[in-house]
Amino acid sequence: MTPSAGPVAIIEDDESVRNGLRRLLRSAGRSVVTYGSAEEFLAHDPLDKPCCLVIDIHLTGMSGVDLVERLAHNKVTIPMVFITATDESASGSECGQGGPVTCLRKPFDEATLMQAIDEAIAE
Repeated sequence: MTPSAGPVAIIEDDESVRNGLRRLLRSAGRSVVTYGSAEEFLAHDPLDKPCCLVIDIHLTGMSGVDLVERLAHNKVTIPMVFITATDESASGSECGQGGPVTCLRKPFDEATLMQAIDEAIAE
């Protein structure tokens, strides 16, 4: 595992999934911050820049795709990994321009998530 400058930020509106991801990443030695919505993430302190975002595509309120578009519009670049529970294919266009390294369909295993985060941070 490559150390990173900031925490991994999980943006997930399902509290049980968010808590599970937080526990998983912490058990792997990662620093983690969690947000229940895109709006909550946007309101966070910009000095605490995460090294990677793990974003649910279908959030309540502003979607994950809308969040990525907002960040891109503001010229904010943070490595990203999208997650989704839907059966639909998560194409690059669905994930937004300048989208994530990968898009994982729930449920995914620990190794797959950790690899996706490592690859996102490495780029």
